Amino acid sequence: MATDSCLAELADDACRPVPPGVASAKVLVTNLYNRLQPLIRYELGDSFTRQPDSHGHGHLRVTVVGRSDEILHSPGTGVHRVVLRSVLLAQPGVIDYLVTQTPGGVAVLALTDRDIDLARLRDSLRAALRRAGLADPEVRADAVSSLPRHPETGKLRRVIPA
Repeated sequence: MATDSCLAELADDACRPVPPGVASAKVLVTNLYNRLQPLIRYELGDSFTRQPDSHGHGHLRVTVVGRSDEILHSPGTGVHRVVLRSVLLAQPGVIDYLVTQTPGGVAVLALTDRDIDLARLRDSLRAALRRAGLADPEVRADAVSSLPRHPETGKLRRVIPA
């Protein structure tokens, strides 16, 4: 990120600054250069951790954790979306998907244009969630012909944390 042309704020869920060494829930970007289409506190769903020594020289130094809005948080563990994605896209017939975190695991809508083996999909997801640290995950899976999209943007959010 070009720190001389934009400002990046590491923030918590309430848009308050986070101290160095603490992972942010989001990054707010303000573009100080583009006058035609300025960005004012544009919210990125990425999680950054500011390095403790990044204040004295004027350049932001961070460790990028990744997309914070697609990590399923459970007591003692966090499950990254790649754990689920790798299983879902390896399943023959799954074109796209929507995973919603439930209190005990996940509910999956699998977009498909043919019959798929839902029992196999549930078993594979359950095994992947166990490897990721969930002791006894509940997994629901349904085949669908369309997935719900955001009503204003039309975008599909593939993983929805609790």
